[in-house]
Amino acid sequence: MYQLGENIKSKLKAIWFVYTYQYNGYENKMMWAQYSENHCWLCLKIDTDLFLEEKKDIDIFKFQDITYNPKKNNKCIHWDKNKTKDENIQHIEKDFGELFLSKSHYWDKEFEKRLLLLQDDFCYLKIKNSLTGIYYGLSTNHNYDAAIQHLIDHERTKTYRVYFESNKLKRMERRRY
Repeated sequence: MYQLGENIKSKLKAIWFVYTYQYNGYENKMMWAQYSENHCWLCLKIDTDLFLEEKKDIDIFKFQDITYNPKKNNKCIHWDKNKTKDENIQHIEKDFGELFLSKSHYWDKEFEKRLLLLQDDFCYLKIKNSLTGIYYGLSTNHNYDAAIQHLIDHERTKTYRVYFESNKLKRMERRRY
């Protein structure tokens, strides 16, 4: 199983996104709590069309919706010792949707989309042209601010501070220093 895990990690990369027409991603309280250590980090707003355009040279899948199921997914990843490494990886690639694009219905408020990449080597994904917003969580460390402000294109990327008002997350555009 260790060998299988290492082979999967070397072949498959997944990037998680919040995507819904109901509200903006930064308004998702559950995502801030779960993945940002209660507002200690940042939420990045990415223009998905520009993001994919920046990656024309990389073999990538399109953004995939997560399926939230009330019953357990019976698909599992296993290493068949009677098959070669490549045959085992092909099995995983064939069933990637059920293996990597489904979660318990308890997570359905995430409105998650994933971008899956099947690559053998390290892949750097640029966001220079597709990063349109940075949202600072309620407890984001201000020591990161100088580096962030230095690295972004201020014409393209706006920065915001998230705050609570009437039990809702709202945003306030940050001034550039």
